[in-house]
Amino acid sequence: MTPNPSIERTFERPLRSLLACRSRQTLGCVKLHGALIPLFAFAMLAGCASLREHDALCGEIVRFANTSVDNSEYSVQFTTDWGGVFSADRSALFEKRCEYGESEPARKLCGYLLENSSTESAVLNINRALRCIGAPEIPKPMSAELQYAAAEFESDNVSGTEKGVVVGIAYSYGFDDKPPMLRIYTKKS
Repeated sequence: MTPNPSIERTFERPLRSLLACRSRQTLGCVKLHGALIPLFAFAMLAGCASLREHDALCGEIVRFANTSVDNSEYSVQFTTDWGGVFSADRSALFEKRCEYGESEPARKLCGYLLENSSTESAVLNINRALRCIGAPEIPKPMSAELQYAAAEFESDNVSGTEKGVVVGIAYSYGFDDKPPMLRIYTKKS
């Protein structure tokens, strides 16, 4: 059995180091130098404040879901590790990883998630995906004090998807032995 292809981004300590991309299939690496830390911090804060009513993630999920051609399930599994707690590289400051199997549409969704999601706040990523399928979000007061959560939701009525397409969102958050996980999957009903 071949390992599940994935994309991984790791930022090493200190921040002036090179970003290491350790995977078989990588969409690209980025360098982050110490001089860019203030700009990087500002960009992260601005990104959090500018989440619009219409989230482009929903369009990416619909595009991914509409590629379902048979009764097989296709999925991506996205994890974030703020602080490098779960990284194999003990010098990692933070890491994003996305597993996508053999599906080209899933690889594209992984690429989107790596470039357009929060590393430091997995709850933001989870809630964005939940909103896309009309599922209940992790409540804001709870998310600030969230210690453990896991749930799964499915919908066959996601705006923009073809008839008979089911989109599912599963997540787990706050477990000591694994990083926060967001799984997005699709199948024909």
